[in-house]
Amino acid sequence: MPYNPVPYIVLDGERLQCDPKLIGTAALALAGIKVDWGRDDYISHARPGTAQVSVLDRTGTFADKVAAKQIIGRRIELWWEHTASGITQRWFAGRVTGATARPANRDGLAGWIVAITAAAKDADLGNVVMSPGTWPTETMITRANRIADAAVPAEISAFYFYPGSVNISCWPLDVKGRDLHSLCDEFYMSMGDTYSYHPHTNVIRHLYRRSYEALIYLVQMPDGLVYVQAGNIIYDSQTYKGVGLPGCDTTADDGIQLAPNSVVTRVQVGWKDAPNGGGDVTTVAQVPEGDTNGRRTVQFTSWIDNGIHIDPMVTEVLARGQYEGALPKHPPVTWDTRRTNGFHSQAEAEVFTLAAETQGIVYVSSSVYSAWLPSIIPICAIIGGTIEYDGGWIISTTLQYIWKTNTTAAVLWNQLATSLQWRTNAAGQLSPSVSWNDFRYLTNPLVYAPS
Repeated sequence: MPYNPVPYIVLDGERLQCDPKLIGTAALALAGIKVDWGRDDYISHARPGTAQVSVLDRTGTFADKVAAKQIIGRRIELWWEHTASGITQRWFAGRVTGATARPANRDGLAGWIVAITAAAKDADLGNVVMSPGTWPTETMITRANRIADAAVPAEISAFYFYPGSVNISCWPLDVKGRDLHSLCDEFYMSMGDTYSYHPHTNVIRHLYRRSYEALIYLVQMPDGLVYVQAGNIIYDSQTYKGVGLPGCDTTADDGIQLAPNSVVTRVQVGWKDAPNGGGDVTTVAQVPEGDTNGRRTVQFTSWIDNGIHIDPMVTEVLARGQYEGALPKHPPVTWDTRRTNGFHSQAEAEVFTLAAETQGIVYVSSSVYSAWLPSIIPICAIIGGTIEYDGGWIISTTLQYIWKTNTTAAVLWNQLATSLQWRTNAAGQLSPSVSWNDFRYLTNPLVYAPS
């Protein structure tokens, strides 16, 4: 059976009704939810997510809210629920930033359609402007706590960052007139990282470079078919579920792209050298061939005040641009689940409908681009995209190849489970989304249950 959860909207603490029978007594949420989230390329920071929802009101409820100034700035959350299992997930959380009301005439009855736009909670950080003052020399954990304390208006529960940086020292920083969103960008970039707001847990987590061990294996889904998916990633005590994008159920139309802004050849970092009087220093890391093939520079400021920690961080940022960042960009993949009556598993629903970047990875099966570039393993991070619901989920994913660091032996044909069948309508049949080419990337020969 497909796993097909249904979304619902919570506006200003109240769940909006969606039952047409209540049209005369309550405002109704309409189909057509859309969330745009993430980043377009691997080097940049993510933009705060935005949501668009519509409400049909024949009761005057929203007219009263507008007159009472109870729309702009009100909390809005998008959830889904799976009735059979009782599972729910909050997949977007933020505040209303705008609304447009137009008269409507449906079913012969008058009413108003209110189109609401919202921004995710991390957008609120841009409206927190710091008072005059200087943050003193202090550790990264103290600096993070300052950011968290200042972020109270955004109602984000916690800010997590790389544990190895907790006790690294920062130089004094004048924060007068600075907005907290830009300070948050600088804080994470000081360690060579970026970050993402996670609405399901209401926290911000750092995003380390996409270079780590990965597993790829066969999974038999509840529909009885066998698919290929990536394994789970455990990072900073968190488990991120691995999933797969089924090639025959999805589309990718834009073509593979070489992204020059990701193929970095030089990194320049400005910082203040505390051991030598706090003077300004610029540390540079560059590829061995120098500028022979042109110069593409990433430049930023780090709050770290000691070269012992600056040097390895700068080297790591250059490696990010020379390894996974230099791989060609897989085109966005769109999955219209209305054609498959939903997702194949709970894990797929949780991953693909979450408007947040995590450390998790996805395997792209039956990709013609993988067949063209077989040396590039088709495991990716989802770094952005759109999530829509209009009678079913429509997921568009912006993908970034990861750099698989573990060497795994090729799976041989005689190691595969003998129960596997090619399109015979037998139990354990391989999905049409599994191609011959996918077998070259398997790290395990057995068939597993979905995570």
